[in-house]
Amino acid sequence: MMLSHIIKLISFSFQRCVVVQEVYPDGLIAMDGRLQPGDQIIEINGADMTCAPHSQVMIYIVEKGPDPSLLLTRTK
Repeated sequence: MMLSHIIKLISFSFQRCVVVQEVYPDGLIAMDGRLQPGDQIIEINGADMTCAPHSQVMIYIVEKGPDPSLLLTRTK
Protein backbone atom coordinates (compact mmCIF):
# COMPACT_ATOMS: atom_id res chain seq x y z
CA MET A 1 0.00 0.00 0.00
CA MET A 2 1.36 3.42 -0.89
CA LEU A 3 2.07 6.03 1.76
CA SER A 4 -0.26 8.49 0.00
CA HIS A 5 -3.23 6.17 0.64
CA ILE A 6 -2.74 5.92 4.40
CA ILE A 7 -1.98 9.49 5.46
CA LYS A 8 -3.48 12.89 4.71
CA LEU A 9 -1.22 15.91 4.23
CA ILE A 10 -2.02 19.60 4.52
CA SER A 11 -0.02 22.57 3.24
CA PHE A 12 0.40 25.80 5.15
CA SER A 13 1.29 28.52 2.66
CA PHE A 14 2.14 30.99 5.40
CA GLN A 15 4.68 28.53 6.84
CA ARG A 16 5.80 27.07 3.48
CA CYS A 17 5.70 23.53 4.80
CA VAL A 18 3.77 20.30 4.45
CA VAL A 19 2.42 18.72 7.61
CA VAL A 20 0.78 15.35 8.24
CA GLN A 21 -2.84 16.21 9.00
CA GLU A 22 -4.18 12.72 9.63
CA VAL A 23 -2.93 9.15 9.88
CA TYR A 24 -5.70 6.79 8.86
CA PRO A 25 -6.39 4.53 11.87
CA ASP A 26 -6.59 1.22 10.00
CA GLY A 27 -3.35 1.71 8.05
CA LEU A 28 0.12 0.33 8.56
CA ILE A 29 1.47 3.75 9.51
CA ALA A 30 -0.99 3.99 12.39
CA MET A 31 0.06 0.54 13.57
CA ASP A 32 3.74 1.50 13.27
CA GLY A 33 3.17 4.65 15.34
CA ARG A 34 6.20 6.67 14.21
CA LEU A 35 4.44 9.10 11.85
CA GLN A 36 1.91 11.27 13.68
CA PRO A 37 -0.47 14.13 12.89
CA GLY A 38 1.41 17.41 13.15
CA ASP A 39 4.72 16.02 11.85
CA GLN A 40 6.35 18.34 9.31
CA ILE A 41 8.00 16.61 6.36
CA ILE A 42 11.59 17.90 6.02
CA GLU A 43 13.10 15.38 3.54
CA ILE A 44 12.00 12.46 1.41
CA ASN A 45 14.89 10.17 0.43
CA GLY A 46 17.31 13.06 1.03
CA ALA A 47 15.39 15.59 -1.10
CA ASP A 48 14.62 18.83 0.75
CA MET A 49 10.87 19.35 1.20
CA THR A 50 10.95 22.36 3.54
CA CYS A 51 9.81 24.79 0.84
CA ALA A 52 8.15 22.30 -1.49
CA PRO A 53 4.50 22.76 -2.41
CA HIS A 54 2.00 20.08 -1.46
CA SER A 55 1.90 18.78 -5.05
CA GLN A 56 5.67 18.19 -5.15
CA VAL A 57 5.62 16.33 -1.82
CA MET A 58 2.83 14.07 -3.09
CA ILE A 59 4.78 13.35 -6.31
CA TYR A 60 7.86 12.37 -4.29
CA ILE A 61 5.80 10.11 -2.04
CA VAL A 62 4.16 8.34 -4.98
CA GLU A 63 7.40 8.04 -7.01
CA LYS A 64 9.48 6.69 -4.13
CA GLY A 65 7.27 3.65 -3.69
CA PRO A 66 6.02 1.97 -0.55
CA ASP A 67 9.09 2.53 1.65
CA PRO A 68 10.44 6.10 1.40
CA SER A 69 12.96 7.43 3.89
CA LEU A 70 11.42 10.42 5.68
CA LEU A 71 13.04 13.10 7.83
CA LEU A 72 10.44 14.80 10.02
CA THR A 73 10.19 17.40 12.71
CA ARG A 74 7.62 17.32 15.49
CA THR A 75 6.56 20.02 17.91
CA LYS A 76 5.33 18.90 21.27
